[in-house]
Amino acid sequence: MNDMILIEKIQIRQVNGLYCLNDLHRASGGEPRHKPDNWLRNQQAIELIDELNASRIREAQNNQKVIHVLNGVGTFVCRELVYAYAMWVSAKFHLAVIRAFDTLRSGSLNALPDFTDPIAAAEAFIAAHRAKQAAEQQLAEIAPKAAGLDLISAKEGDFCFRDAAKDLQMQPKDLTNWLQAHGWIYKRNGSSWIGYQDKINRGWLRHNLHDYGSSSGRLATQCRITAKGLTKLAEIFGVQS
Repeated sequence: MNDMILIEKIQIRQVNGLYCLNDLHRASGGEPRHKPDNWLRNQQAIELIDELNASRIREAQNNQKVIHVLNGVGTFVCRELVYAYAMWVSAKFHLAVIRAFDTLRSGSLNALPDFTDPIAAAEAFIAAHRAKQAAEQQLAEIAPKAAGLDLISAKEGDFCFRDAAKDLQMQPKDLTNWLQAHGWIYKRNGSSWIGYQDKINRGWLRHNLHDYGSSSGRLATQCRITAKGLTKLAEIFGVQS
């Protein structure tokens, strides 16, 4: 079981070594301007996430995720991103986060209660039981989604929208509409779908020549979702196995 982290009396949920940004937002005071989504759109945050992903690949640690979005649960990030988010919020909150993690590492959080005091012992037992129940419930909610994401992240190659939608457990039309609405793809004068350059640069989309099998031997460019792009979409949609 993960050691409990408390910041401003808010428990920070954990899964697979990642920490819940939504809980950190609550601990920071919950101001709308400090919502995780606002920070994740920040160019500095985007560049940091890309660099962390690249460093894990260089160090052959690409099985260790940097960010994991679970629909209905929250956005979970690695410790480096926890510190970066806290610094973005304020110097005061940044210091509170640093001290919370230092306390965890020093082991002072795990000091035993005075079991010679019946009241203290009873309170410690109740707190431990509640923490155990909360952790088990959290694991039961998250495990299926995490398993589904692991299956998708193991895929290779690239995928047409129909095949990608199948893996993402949604209708092809719904996926296509989402991609268009969220700035992944567009059409020009009735052409086939075209991927936005920023999504291509990030390795989420690519264009391939596709043989439609007609007698004319016509080839056309087809926008396809890469394995990296499919993993990103699975994180966004919180895919379950």
